[in-house]
Amino acid sequence: MGKFNKPANILVLDLINAVNVEPGTSQPLALLPGEVVFGKPAVVTGEVERNTQLLCTAANNSKYVGSVTLLYNRLDIAILFKNIKVNFDVQGATTTTDLLDRFNTRYGLSVADTDIVPSPVSPLTPEQPSVSATITFADSSLVYFGSLVLTVGPDSEVGERLSTVVTQTLLDGLHYPDPDTGKGQAYIYSYGVDFTSIKSYLETITTGSPIVLEDLQREINKVVEDLWVVDTNPADYNLQGVVVKYAGVTTDPAAVDVDDSYSNVVILTLDDTLCSNFAGDLYLHFNA
Repeated sequence: MGKFNKPANILVLDLINAVNVEPGTSQPLALLPGEVVFGKPAVVTGEVERNTQLLCTAANNSKYVGSVTLLYNRLDIAILFKNIKVNFDVQGATTTTDLLDRFNTRYGLSVADTDIVPSPVSPLTPEQPSVSATITFADSSLVYFGSLVLTVGPDSEVGERLSTVVTQTLLDGLHYPDPDTGKGQAYIYSYGVDFTSIKSYLETITTGSPIVLEDLQREINKVVEDLWVVDTNPADYNLQGVVVKYAGVTTDPAAVDVDDSYSNVVILTLDDTLCSNFAGDLYLHFNA
């Protein structure tokens, strides 16, 4: 399962449970979806470490009462998808809501219809085989804010007071896959790409072992539209300096945040300096 492939309320609950403990114990808190109700998120202007505040209220007939105000970070969708070309061949789409199934599957997300403000999608015709569309997130979205321009056309998801349990309201997250938001996110760029066509090459790669970069360049360029290079100087789509972080089956606990609909994955960490347009890890999923 991907980093963000959960409903929005579960992602926020995970943040709460990660920094709070059950009263009188050292065990992590285990708030459940039916035990609290989230209000509408609001922008924080005076808190530099977090961009969102959210009222969390105990649900009726739960074992808690009262409410707390949470502080956490929502993700700017434009930063999450920086330098990534989003293109879906979704025939018959009339609004951006019709794009969400493909959007979620492609990038390992779980965006709900209620997370966005639907906008029209122009029909595809022989004279206009591709069109631009904008997914705009509603102010009420718990996880994302902002908007993303994409292309639709051929390719080129009465009891104990809550305040006594949720004592830590400054939450950790949500975090971009790579903190260098001045570049695109390599995780999002590569997550939904099927590299099975080059499996015979990928199966030769092992965790932590050196690889011949020219071979890697040749094989990756068979699959993706963008032209990857091997250059000792900083460059876009640059494989120079990559490190094999993991190579193996997706069921291994060491294979973190992978798409387990594939049997295998190779995770490559890009060089922070030499790759100009992406930062973080490339996920090369394939079926053996």
